Amino acid sequence: MDQTAIFDEDRKYSLNRIIRLMSGFPEDRPLPCRYEHGHTPFDDKPTNDLRSKKRLMLVYNKRRFDTWQRYSKKPAYIIGSPFVQYRRLRNINPAKDADGTVAFPMHSTPKEEGVFDRREYSKKLKELSDEFHPIKVCVHEHDFLHGFDNIYREQGFEIVTAGVREKPDFVDKFYDILRHCKYATSNAFGSYLFYAVEMRVPFFIYGPRASIRYIGKKNPSERIVKEGEFGAYIQKLFSTYPEVAITEEQRVAVEREVGVDDAISRDELYRLLMDNYRRQRVEDAIRFPFRQPRKFFQRMFYNLSFNKQV
Repeated sequence: MDQTAIFDEDRKYSLNRIIRLMSGFPEDRPLPCRYEHGHTPFDDKPTNDLRSKKRLMLVYNKRRFDTWQRYSKKPAYIIGSPFVQYRRLRNINPAKDADGTVAFPMHSTPKEEGVFDRREYSKKLKELSDEFHPIKVCVHEHDFLHGFDNIYREQGFEIVTAGVREKPDFVDKFYDILRHCKYATSNAFGSYLFYAVEMRVPFFIYGPRASIRYIGKKNPSERIVKEGEFGAYIQKLFSTYPEVAITEEQRVAVEREVGVDDAISRDELYRLLMDNYRRQRVEDAIRFPFRQPRKFFQRMFYNLSFNKQV
């Protein structure tokens, strides 16, 4: 049976590629696990992850592991932040000629739009003291679709991007941008904060706070993001401008959040993935006639016809 019919592999942010690199799992077999897409300020119910049919959940750190256990009996394991694991495996470090600052404005997604005054944000960036210049603005793919990049261009900023999130080289483009800057900033909590500080690039939260507008077809709405206890702590910890340097408290908080010290080993991750691949394959083959009956009967009749011809 065609594997692509019974497996669905998430390809966002190079994560499937990184997990293969971390574990040695074969390229020609779809990953049998669900995994987090980035760092989150929340500790509430992980609704989207709980909907997954995968047998195995991979989380970044102890905080997220404890959250998962409150809501699910499905086994979960700590793998550390895949981006951080990738950086260390590839020995990616700040460039000797690193200069200026990269800004990561709160970005949009297919279902959400970051809402804030981008011209006001541009004005605030320009007001940063000389040591933070020149400033590049890293624009997410979905913000290009809204035309938000044009606002920053009009204000004279260089625009950079890690590209389309489904492309396998997203992580390489991201780190190539980050490693060439002395500082990083945003007006919102985001994974970039942890990736920057872990690579010894000082980070600061700065600029107008944003809200989220839900742009789904039903009941579009807007609300201010309330980060939760952890998110509020990080927001305060990194709201330090004009004092920008990696403090010991920041370093400890980031090391704990990226979770590498608590991660399972490469061998254990490989074993888990292979065992669950075999089990998931059997289970999905059994469920296939019920989940996709039309495709199942099409194949069954095709196989019967083919065997008769032979």
